[in-house]
Amino acid sequence: MLLQTNGISKKFDRPVLNDISFSMKAGSILSFLGPSGCGKSTLLRIIAGLEKQDHGSFSTKANLSFVFQDPLLLSWRTALDNVALPLEIQKFPRDERNHKALNSLEWVGLKDAAHLHPDALSGGMKMRVSLARALITNPDLLLLDEPFAALDELTRSYLNEELLKLKEQHNIGMILVTHNIFEAAFLSDRVLVLGGAPAQITKDLTISFKSPRTAQLRSTAEFAEAVGKLQSALRGTIQC
Repeated sequence: MLLQTNGISKKFDRPVLNDISFSMKAGSILSFLGPSGCGKSTLLRIIAGLEKQDHGSFSTKANLSFVFQDPLLLSWRTALDNVALPLEIQKFPRDERNHKALNSLEWVGLKDAAHLHPDALSGGMKMRVSLARALITNPDLLLLDEPFAALDELTRSYLNEELLKLKEQHNIGMILVTHNIFEAAFLSDRVLVLGGAPAQITKDLTISFKSPRTAQLRSTAEFAEAVGKLQSALRGTIQC
Protein backbone atom coordinates (compact mmCIF):
# COMPACT_ATOMS: atom_id res chain seq x y z
CA MET A 1 0.00 0.00 0.00
CA LEU A 2 1.41 3.38 -1.02
CA LEU A 3 -0.48 5.46 1.55
CA GLN A 4 -2.80 4.81 4.49
CA THR A 5 -4.67 7.48 6.48
CA ASN A 6 -6.65 6.86 9.64
CA GLY A 7 -9.14 9.31 11.16
CA ILE A 8 -7.50 12.55 10.01
CA SER A 9 -9.15 15.62 11.57
CA LYS A 10 -8.12 19.27 11.43
CA LYS A 11 -9.40 22.52 12.91
CA PHE A 12 -8.41 26.13 12.24
CA ASP A 13 -10.88 28.77 13.44
CA ARG A 14 -13.52 26.12 12.70
CA PRO A 15 -13.41 22.34 12.11
CA VAL A 16 -12.24 21.67 8.53
CA LEU A 17 -11.71 17.90 8.27
CA ASN A 18 -13.36 15.13 10.25
CA ASP A 19 -12.31 11.47 10.44
CA ILE A 20 -10.75 11.09 6.97
CA SER A 21 -9.61 7.51 6.36
CA PHE A 22 -8.52 5.94 3.08
CA SER A 23 -5.70 4.00 1.44
CA MET A 24 -4.25 4.00 -2.07
CA LYS A 25 -2.24 1.61 -4.20
CA ALA A 26 1.09 2.33 -5.85
CA GLY A 27 0.91 3.70 -9.38
CA SER A 28 -2.72 4.84 -9.13
CA ILE A 29 -4.29 8.29 -9.41
CA LEU A 30 -6.61 9.35 -6.60
CA SER A 31 -8.55 12.62 -6.74
CA PHE A 32 -10.07 14.71 -3.96
CA LEU A 33 -13.19 16.29 -5.47
CA GLY A 34 -15.49 18.78 -3.80
CA PRO A 35 -16.63 22.40 -3.60
CA SER A 36 -14.15 25.17 -2.84
CA GLY A 37 -13.34 25.50 0.85
CA CYS A 38 -14.03 21.87 1.74
CA GLY A 39 -10.53 21.12 3.02
CA LYS A 40 -9.18 19.28 -0.03
CA SER A 41 -5.94 21.27 -0.12
CA THR A 42 -5.59 21.08 3.66
CA LEU A 43 -5.78 17.29 3.49
CA LEU A 44 -3.15 17.23 0.75
CA ARG A 45 -0.86 19.51 2.75
CA ILE A 46 -1.20 17.23 5.79
CA ILE A 47 -0.10 14.26 3.68
CA ALA A 48 2.83 16.34 2.40
CA GLY A 49 3.86 17.30 5.94
CA LEU A 50 3.13 21.00 5.32
CA GLU A 51 0.30 21.01 7.88
CA LYS A 52 -0.14 19.01 11.09
CA GLN A 53 -3.36 17.12 11.72
CA ASP A 54 -5.07 17.56 15.11
CA HIS A 55 -6.19 13.93 15.31
CA GLY A 56 -5.54 10.75 13.39
CA SER A 57 -2.49 9.47 11.57
CA PHE A 58 -1.14 8.52 8.18
CA SER A 59 1.68 6.30 7.00
CA THR A 60 3.64 6.06 3.77
CA LYS A 61 7.05 4.89 2.67
CA ALA A 62 6.76 6.83 -0.57
CA ASN A 63 9.16 9.50 -1.75
CA LEU A 64 6.80 12.50 -2.00
CA SER A 65 6.87 15.51 -4.28
CA PHE A 66 4.43 18.45 -4.35
CA VAL A 67 3.10 20.55 -7.25
CA PHE A 68 1.42 23.78 -6.12
CA GLN A 69 -1.42 25.64 -7.83
CA ASP A 70 1.05 28.38 -8.82
CA PRO A 71 4.28 27.37 -10.60
CA LEU A 72 6.42 29.29 -8.06
CA LEU A 73 9.39 29.63 -10.40
CA LEU A 74 12.33 31.88 -9.52
CA SER A 75 12.37 34.66 -12.11
CA TRP A 76 16.17 35.04 -12.21
CA ARG A 77 16.77 31.35 -12.92
CA THR A 78 16.38 29.57 -16.24
CA ALA A 79 13.93 26.70 -16.64
CA LEU A 80 16.85 24.30 -16.25
CA ASP A 81 18.06 25.95 -13.05
CA ASN A 82 14.54 26.07 -11.60
CA VAL A 83 14.11 22.35 -12.21
CA ALA A 84 17.56 21.57 -10.79
CA LEU A 85 16.93 23.52 -7.57
CA PRO A 86 15.88 20.54 -5.37
CA LEU A 87 19.12 18.75 -6.26
CA GLU A 88 21.15 21.92 -5.73
CA ILE A 89 19.72 22.15 -2.21
CA GLN A 90 20.77 18.53 -1.69
CA LYS A 91 24.34 19.44 -2.80
CA PHE A 92 24.36 17.34 -5.98
CA PRO A 93 27.30 18.20 -8.28
CA ARG A 94 26.37 20.73 -10.98
CA ASP A 95 26.91 18.37 -13.92
CA GLU A 96 24.77 15.65 -12.36
CA ARG A 97 21.89 17.94 -11.40
CA ASN A 98 21.89 19.64 -14.82
CA HIS A 99 21.81 16.25 -16.54
CA LYS A 100 18.87 15.13 -14.39
CA ALA A 101 17.10 18.48 -14.88
CA LEU A 102 17.43 18.22 -18.65
CA ASN A 103 15.99 14.70 -18.56
CA SER A 104 13.12 15.93 -16.40
CA LEU A 105 12.39 18.76 -18.84
CA GLU A 106 12.44 16.25 -21.68
CA TRP A 107 9.77 14.19 -19.86
CA VAL A 108 7.43 17.20 -19.99
CA GLY A 109 8.38 18.19 -23.55
CA LEU A 110 10.42 21.30 -22.68
CA LYS A 111 14.01 20.25 -23.31
CA ASP A 112 14.38 22.98 -25.94
CA ALA A 113 13.19 25.63 -23.46
CA ALA A 114 15.82 24.81 -20.83
CA HIS A 115 17.65 28.12 -21.38
CA LEU A 116 14.55 30.33 -21.07
CA HIS A 117 13.59 32.39 -18.03
CA PRO A 118 10.01 32.28 -16.64
CA ASP A 119 9.00 35.59 -18.24
CA ALA A 120 9.56 33.99 -21.66
CA LEU A 121 7.27 31.04 -20.89
CA SER A 122 3.51 30.69 -21.30
CA GLY A 123 1.32 29.71 -18.35
CA GLY A 124 1.20 26.11 -19.53
CA MET A 125 4.97 25.98 -20.00
CA LYS A 126 5.55 27.37 -16.51
CA MET A 127 3.36 24.66 -15.03
CA ARG A 128 5.25 22.00 -16.98
CA VAL A 129 8.53 23.37 -15.58
CA SER A 130 7.01 23.14 -12.10
CA LEU A 131 6.01 19.55 -12.84
CA ALA A 132 9.51 18.75 -14.11
CA ARG A 133 10.96 20.17 -10.88
CA ALA A 134 8.69 17.87 -8.86
CA LEU A 135 9.70 14.86 -10.96
CA ILE A 136 13.46 15.37 -10.65
CA THR A 137 13.55 13.63 -7.26
CA ASN A 138 11.96 10.47 -8.76
CA PRO A 139 8.89 10.50 -6.51
CA ASP A 140 6.71 7.45 -5.85
CA LEU A 141 3.82 9.77 -4.99
CA LEU A 142 3.13 13.11 -6.65
CA LEU A 143 0.82 15.50 -4.77
CA LEU A 144 -0.96 17.97 -7.08
CA ASP A 145 -2.87 20.91 -5.61
CA GLU A 146 -5.10 22.12 -8.49
CA PRO A 147 -2.05 22.68 -10.71
CA PHE A 148 -4.09 23.37 -13.86
CA ALA A 149 -6.86 25.52 -12.36
CA ALA A 150 -5.58 28.83 -13.78
CA LEU A 151 -5.01 27.52 -17.32
CA ASP A 152 -7.28 27.77 -20.33
CA GLU A 153 -9.32 24.66 -21.11
CA LEU A 154 -7.26 23.60 -24.14
CA THR A 155 -3.96 23.80 -22.24
CA ARG A 156 -5.52 22.10 -19.24
CA SER A 157 -6.75 19.19 -21.36
CA TYR A 158 -3.34 18.82 -23.00
CA LEU A 159 -1.53 18.75 -19.65
CA ASN A 160 -4.03 16.21 -18.31
CA GLU A 161 -3.07 13.93 -21.19
CA GLU A 162 0.65 14.51 -20.59
CA LEU A 163 0.21 13.73 -16.90
CA LEU A 164 -1.31 10.35 -17.75
CA LYS A 165 1.62 9.58 -20.06
CA LEU A 166 4.07 10.34 -17.24
CA LYS A 167 2.10 8.13 -14.88
CA GLU A 168 2.19 5.22 -17.35
CA GLN A 169 5.87 5.67 -18.21
CA HIS A 170 7.16 6.02 -14.64
CA ASN A 171 4.48 4.23 -12.57
CA ILE A 172 4.06 7.27 -10.31
CA GLY A 173 1.18 7.38 -7.84
CA MET A 174 -0.65 10.71 -7.76
CA ILE A 175 -3.14 12.52 -5.55
CA LEU A 176 -4.93 15.36 -7.31
CA VAL A 177 -6.98 18.10 -5.67
CA THR A 178 -9.61 19.43 -8.07
CA HIS A 179 -13.13 20.81 -8.24
CA ASN A 180 -13.32 20.05 -11.97
CA ILE A 181 -15.55 17.02 -12.57
CA PHE A 182 -14.29 16.40 -16.12
CA GLU A 183 -10.65 16.48 -14.98
CA ALA A 184 -11.37 14.08 -12.12
CA ALA A 185 -13.17 11.67 -14.46
CA PHE A 186 -10.42 11.75 -17.08
CA LEU A 187 -7.42 11.37 -14.78
CA SER A 188 -8.56 9.32 -11.82
CA ASP A 189 -8.61 5.64 -11.01
CA ARG A 190 -10.57 6.58 -7.91
CA VAL A 191 -12.33 9.72 -6.66
CA LEU A 192 -13.00 10.66 -3.04
CA VAL A 193 -15.81 13.23 -2.85
CA LEU A 194 -15.50 15.54 0.16
CA GLY A 195 -18.41 17.51 1.55
CA GLY A 196 -19.96 18.91 4.69
CA ALA A 197 -18.70 21.16 7.45
CA PRO A 198 -16.35 19.80 8.64
CA ALA A 199 -15.58 17.83 5.48
CA GLN A 200 -15.93 14.08 5.39
CA ILE A 201 -15.66 11.54 2.59
CA THR A 202 -19.21 11.37 1.25
CA LYS A 203 -18.50 9.11 -1.74
CA ASP A 204 -15.69 6.78 -2.79
CA LEU A 205 -15.97 6.11 -6.53
CA THR A 206 -13.88 3.90 -8.80
CA ILE A 207 -13.27 5.11 -12.38
CA SER A 208 -12.56 2.20 -14.70
CA PHE A 209 -11.40 3.05 -18.22
CA LYS A 210 -9.11 1.03 -20.44
CA SER A 211 -5.51 2.20 -20.76
CA PRO A 212 -4.13 4.22 -22.36
CA ARG A 213 -6.64 7.03 -21.85
CA THR A 214 -6.55 9.44 -24.78
CA ALA A 215 -8.32 12.66 -25.75
CA GLN A 216 -10.95 10.61 -27.62
CA LEU A 217 -12.16 9.18 -24.30
CA ARG A 218 -13.86 12.50 -23.49
CA SER A 219 -16.34 12.05 -26.37
CA THR A 220 -17.48 8.55 -25.39
CA ALA A 221 -20.68 7.45 -23.67
CA GLU A 222 -18.73 5.78 -20.85
CA PHE A 223 -16.97 9.06 -20.07
CA ALA A 224 -20.30 10.89 -19.98
CA GLU A 225 -21.58 8.21 -17.61
CA ALA A 226 -18.60 8.66 -15.28
CA VAL A 227 -19.07 12.44 -15.29
CA GLY A 228 -22.75 11.93 -14.47
CA LYS A 229 -21.88 9.75 -11.48
CA LEU A 230 -19.49 12.39 -10.16
CA GLN A 231 -22.08 15.14 -10.65
CA SER A 232 -24.61 13.07 -8.74
CA ALA A 233 -22.10 12.44 -5.94
CA LEU A 234 -21.42 16.17 -5.64
CA ARG A 235 -25.07 17.06 -5.14
CA GLY A 236 -25.67 17.87 -1.51
CA THR A 237 -22.01 18.73 -0.84
CA ILE A 238 -22.30 22.43 -1.71
CA GLN A 239 -22.31 23.58 1.92
CA CYS A 240 -18.80 23.41 3.34
